[in-house]
Amino acid sequence: MEFIRIGSDRLKICVAPRDMEKYGLDISGLDYDTTASRRVLWSILDDARAETGFDAASGKICVQAYPSSDGGCELFVTILSSARQNCVELKPVRRAAESAYGFSEIDGLTAACSALAVSGYEGCSSAYRCEYGKQRYFLFVYGETGFLCEYGLKIASDVAAAYILEHGVVLCAGDAVHTLAPLDVR
Repeated sequence: MEFIRIGSDRLKICVAPRDMEKYGLDISGLDYDTTASRRVLWSILDDARAETGFDAASGKICVQAYPSSDGGCELFVTILSSARQNCVELKPVRRAAESAYGFSEIDGLTAACSALAVSGYEGCSSAYRCEYGKQRYFLFVYGETGFLCEYGLKIASDVAAAYILEHGVVLCAGDAVHTLAPLDVR
């Protein structure tokens, strides 16, 4: 298992297939509402704290889980600011609940994040940089966000979304909307 600090409040955890077995982790069955998933998550987060000093217990967290092509998974853990009152969320990627939008310039991405923040969006969101067609920046969000088509191109293909998740560089994980919204220069 590899722990990568993305910032003071963000951590990426690369879980290898052998670690999946060790923890009895099944990406398709992750759900924070179950005792087994909570135990596994906090066991992994305890290991992360011991190795990196990242203390997920210092506040409410958002966890996003993505399957890896090698049979493992990647977990992105974000400690939410005290002003935001979200509960812990641990759900594997489910394409039906997730929408992806592509932007040719970063200004489009920040404008979309600003529009979502103003609309009261409180869900998890992630931003990526990846060369895919004419788009270079991508935003993954959950819930109804149809108006984002005004800012970027909706990525309709699960294959395209999987490519971006696997090959893209993570700009923000967990709360891209509220992290990038202040950067909107419009």
